[in-house]
Amino acid sequence: MVWRMAGAALLVLGGGMGLAGQTPVVDPYSLPMVQAACGAEGASGSQTSAGSHDGEAALKPGMARVYVITETRGLFGSLGEPVRLGMDGHWFGVNHTKVYGYSYVDVTPGVHHLCVAARVRGALPHAKHAVLLARVDAVAGQSKFFYNQTVRIAGVFTLRAISADDGAMYAQALPSSGIPKLWKTAVAQAACGADPNQMPSGPVPPPKLPGPAEAGKALVYFFWGIPQFGGQGSPIRVAVDRRWIGETQQRSYLAVQMDTGVHRFCTASKLFLGMKPTLHVGQLDVVAGKTYFVDTSTLEPVERSAATVWLRRIAAMPKSDTPDVKALKRWTRRNDYASPDELRECGLPASGSTAPAMDAGTGTPAAPRIFFLLRSDTKRLHRYNAVNAGLDGRWVASLRSSSWYSQPIATGQHEVCLHMEPRSRHGVLMISPDTSLYLGLIDAADDVNLYFESTIMTDEFGFEYAATRMDPDEGALLVAYYPRVDTLPR
Repeated sequence: MVWRMAGAALLVLGGGMGLAGQTPVVDPYSLPMVQAACGAEGASGSQTSAGSHDGEAALKPGMARVYVITETRGLFGSLGEPVRLGMDGHWFGVNHTKVYGYSYVDVTPGVHHLCVAARVRGALPHAKHAVLLARVDAVAGQSKFFYNQTVRIAGVFTLRAISADDGAMYAQALPSSGIPKLWKTAVAQAACGADPNQMPSGPVPPPKLPGPAEAGKALVYFFWGIPQFGGQGSPIRVAVDRRWIGETQQRSYLAVQMDTGVHRFCTASKLFLGMKPTLHVGQLDVVAGKTYFVDTSTLEPVERSAATVWLRRIAAMPKSDTPDVKALKRWTRRNDYASPDELRECGLPASGSTAPAMDAGTGTPAAPRIFFLLRSDTKRLHRYNAVNAGLDGRWVASLRSSSWYSQPIATGQHEVCLHMEPRSRHGVLMISPDTSLYLGLIDAADDVNLYFESTIMTDEFGFEYAATRMDPDEGALLVAYYPRVDTLPR
């Protein structure tokens, strides 16, 4: 769930929403789902925790704990806007004295509603406050962790769930007067071993070429995207069980054979003064004979869509233990986007095909119902740049400008497919190949709406497209904030 001031397009699958050309002035605090999660608009929460992780009160039996790590920045890395944290209609924390901080709240098991609020210009149109929501499924005896980043000068306002390993690492390192020394925490030491600022020097180990998993072992891929125009970024070193095994750059990967059992992972890139630490830790319970995909930039498992696309790309990648950079660039330009077989499996059309008839879906939607929304900063996308949506192998919507489509969905499992057609009259747009296709397996229930989010960010280089599963509370906020329209532009 991300708000950015830059021009963007938004595609949402979920319950009852539309988008008109003009957004009315809406007070977010007047919306029922905001009131259910946030405290009163004028009230404030208690000070964000200044104690150490070891000094926290013990979790009472039968209760669960929810942590929110906050990073709030202003100009040149200075302290940004105060960030208020709420749960179930009451504020429980606020960070206004440190760039990094955290708060926690103990809750009963079950569903709860989390709120993060700050004054960030450009986050919600015409609103003086920006609000992000998240649904929390609390389990007795367990902790959930969320990370909020608020950058006032750039209009960035994000909230995302993070792993228990990353969360514990931040909680152990905070509070901090500067960049948290994450690598000094017990959690990081158990996974990384050496200080990431003292990574092994010398030649970088070559990428391990893929192959079938060895008998009694699993195959684990670590990768970090394939940019289209040759960008490199900062290399990311990968450690497994306290031993550095190599590094990934954009357009590269590591494929590692692992024994059955739990393994601790660590990824780190060079830390720059004033920048967010780029250290992640995690663990994976490996089962022999299986293949796993891990994103080194987040150390999170990769969704099936990216894994499917990556299997095809890795199979086609030039085979060499010392890859030829020029050959990789040529291959990257040729091996673009979704294959015809993948699109046929989704039920999606060839570029320029006539869109199927769409039901405007007026009236009160029955639950569950699936909605597609596209919000774009361009007046109209070219016909070869449509965002197409497929459901259970059937093409159901093609959106090229601010519009939406809706249809009922039966309970049970469904396949969702989203694809950004990247071609234009002037050549190929700047869209990362491994993000142009999204494949998701969803489980529809009688009383829960399902939300997915796609964004098209525009800058001087072109478009950047991504699609992800959306938090249901945040989806409901967007549904209520934007007005409904009863017709679809054709």
